[in-house]
Parts: sequence; C-alpha cells; structure tokens
Amino acid sequence: MFLRTWKNCKAFFAGFVKLGEICLKKGIDLKIFPTYVIKKKKAFVFDKPIPFSKLQQQFSTREEIAQDLCNKVNALRHTDVDVYE
Repeated sequence: MFLRTWKNCKAFFAGFVKLGEICLKKGIDLKIFPTYVIKKKKAFVFDKPIPFSKLQQQFSTREEIAQDLCNKVNALRHTDVDVYE
C-alpha cells in the first residue's frame, strides 16, 4: 500500500482508498493493518487493524486518510521489538 520501504514512510498512495470505498459500497469493511519492516532485526511490526469505515468517518479526503496511515507506519518505526528465532 505504500510507495517504498524507507527509514520513514514518505507517502501512501491515496488511490488505494478508492478500493476501500468500493468494498464499503459492497458491504465489505476492509481492515487495514499498518505495518513496518525493521530490516536490521529482520522483523515485521504490525499495528492493530483499522476498519476503513472508521478512517472514512475521521477524515474527509483520500489524502488525509493516506497521511494518517503514513503517520501510523512511521510511529511503528520506534517500537521496541524483541526478535525470537
């Protein structure tokens, strides 16, 4: 869903929000999982799922939704992770 894996997420595609809108019209409330990859630890960090309907209620534009998700992904970067092998 996001453009690339950088140290910081710089932007999400606002166009993916269209998929959420289409699914919602068909009665499917997509759950979006903000995810961050910690390359040095070879680990994925997942945040709790966010229903698309909740994002749509909170924000008025696709760009605002995309920016909020980008901010959530960047916040995961600072999560302290224990890696088990």
